Amino acid sequence: LEKDAFGELAIARRQVTRLLKSTRARSWIARAGGETVGWIVVLLRRHKRYESGRVYTLAVAPGWRGKGVGTALIRRALEELERLGIARCFLEVAADNDAARRLYQRFGFVTLATLPDYYAHGRHAERMLRVGSRETAPPGS
Repeated sequence: LEKDAFGELAIARRQVTRLLKSTRARSWIARAGGETVGWIVVLLRRHKRYESGRVYTLAVAPGWRGKGVGTALIRRALEELERLGIARCFLEVAADNDAARRLYQRFGFVTLATLPDYYAHGRHAERMLRVGSRETAPPGS
């Protein structure tokens, strides 16, 4: 799924295994017709004065994009953070991934910074933050 979604930028199988074993990670999988069509991993982080979440990956199979899979996964992850009392959630997204950036913006994420060459030379990212409230659904959903 990672390779189908991200190609050469996909996280390695070993990293996936490590994430799934981590006590600080939460993951959800979307399935349809016995097929895995998406997944999300959120890392829980402790800071001096607060806890935060970080969306480590959100991958949707190419044939399932635009069908609400990403929306359902990010909603579920943000609901869990809210349940845990964690208001802040960070992520990095490819600066040229307009669809993903729009999805995150619908959930209240705002761009904090541009990260030059984050993914590779010439592949920039945006670091985004969402400070949650009780409302985790985007407007109009």
